[in-house]
Amino acid sequence: MSNFLEPGQTATGTNEKEVRPTESPLGKDSLGEEREKKKQEENYDLAPPQHHTWCYLTSTQLQDYNKRFEESGGYDVGDVPYDAVNIPIKPVCLDSPKLLERMEKYSNLALEEHNRHDDTKYEFVKVLKATFSTGGARRYFITFQVKDMADPGSPTLNSFRARVYDGFKSETIVEFCAPEP
Repeated sequence: MSNFLEPGQTATGTNEKEVRPTESPLGKDSLGEEREKKKQEENYDLAPPQHHTWCYLTSTQLQDYNKRFEESGGYDVGDVPYDAVNIPIKPVCLDSPKLLERMEKYSNLALEEHNRHDDTKYEFVKVLKATFSTGGARRYFITFQVKDMADPGSPTLNSFRARVYDGFKSETIVEFCAPEP
């Protein structure tokens, strides 16, 4: 008998000798679907991996990551695997409609503050890329495109960056918003 439970099994007993796998009343497929549905409802920042393994970046990947991190201030760290450990910033999966919507909301919030503070008339166009800090509350580093509506004729497209803190108690704070250098 295997020491590991198969998907859809639960354990009975109180010690190693008594514990034995039993079939879950939900069955194998149903249990997996329930877990996946719960994860989606909890609105995870990135799609969960299909298996729970962790990976470490190779020394070359880590050097590239650190270089990009330092040069961009966290706004561009390249393609980093979801399950990579020991890195402070990871890309946001913009293929997720919920995450894209959240990044658009934060971009608009940051741009509204910038326009109000600097008396400008920029209008949000689209999110280009985003990263987030791992662990605890989230800090998002968003690069997005805007139109300068103050220009007569056809508006000029510009790239902006925003850093937005999303706290535990639903507090959202725009920490920074400015044109991309």
